[in-house]
Amino acid sequence: MKKYIIGLITGIILTCVPIAVAYEAGVFNDVPAGQWYSESVGALSNLGIVNGYSDGSFMPGKNVSRAELSVMLTRSLIRMGDPDVVCEVAPTRSDIGREVYPVSYYYKRTYWLGSVFTADDCGEQRLKELFGGYDSDYTWGSSVTLKRKPWQELVNTFKEIGYTCTAGGLNELDCNIWVLSKTVKVKDLLKLKGYSEIFDRDDCVNCG
Repeated sequence: MKKYIIGLITGIILTCVPIAVAYEAGVFNDVPAGQWYSESVGALSNLGIVNGYSDGSFMPGKNVSRAELSVMLTRSLIRMGDPDVVCEVAPTRSDIGREVYPVSYYYKRTYWLGSVFTADDCGEQRLKELFGGYDSDYTWGSSVTLKRKPWQELVNTFKEIGYTCTAGGLNELDCNIWVLSKTVKVKDLLKLKGYSEIFDRDDCVNCG
């Protein structure tokens, strides 16, 4: 039963989150490479949806309990960015002790700005927890790469917030990389939320 559940969850995940699914032998001591379920187990392990047991086993033939299924489904929904789940889960801790909240699937290409946009979707309380509120300073800086050339309205919005085109002398309507290196208000960054579909990626400028 467990193998069938894993296969179903993996199928759902793969329709929403493209990932490599090649299984590396040795991840679990009782899941050899080449089995029909091996790649599914590997994919969910890579995503942090299944962790196995403390002795290094996965127990693929073991029935799944309701508790285990609940945990796997919740982790899957978080990974896919389900807005209802994303807004309810508690943060995890990064290696340096910073609280890390999941980013909605809607903003999957833009982790840093996506954190701001997701917090806004979740409501003012989440925004306060992460950034101190709408009027707080955003000090991280931001570099946004676009999928295609911007149009005048987007250029104006970038400039209004404080972004500049990275290529000196380039016509702004031909510029697809915009950088913000100064402190701005969180509420100003939210002006970009409606344009997030054209963002190919974003990077943190001052996260060193």
